Amino acid sequence: MTHEIQVSFVVTEFDKPPSYISEIMQLSPTKTWLKGDLILKTALKRKSNGWLLKSKQPQHFPVHKHIRSLITELEPASKVLQQLSSTFSCQISCAIYLSTSCNDSNPQVYLDKQILSFLASNGIDLNIEHYIIE
Repeated sequence: MTHEIQVSFVVTEFDKPPSYISEIMQLSPTKTWLKGDLILKTALKRKSNGWLLKSKQPQHFPVHKHIRSLITELEPASKVLQQLSSTFSCQISCAIYLSTSCNDSNPQVYLDKQILSFLASNGIDLNIEHYIIE
């Protein structure tokens, strides 16, 4: 088994229907949810509406390639992103699943100044989580 990397752009903490985000961003999400929906495989409920756009890169690609791919999709909506992030929670969410049976080195998390500048100028937070899987 190899390491897996999943990267998404996520908007939460808004009261309007998720279709509102799709309309103003002119993008189709990978996934949406409503406040009160059950979180998959748990008894927990969502605390707010959500809109998620997942990177289309293969899961073995490095984090920065996933983020660059998302930036390419998000860049045309930069002005809208700035408005969204001033009102709602906007973040790039990175989940890195490290396999104990994988002999590859740990995946590198490298963010160049163009990535950091895009995130900062558009008010997008960055969340990176590591999980160890057997």
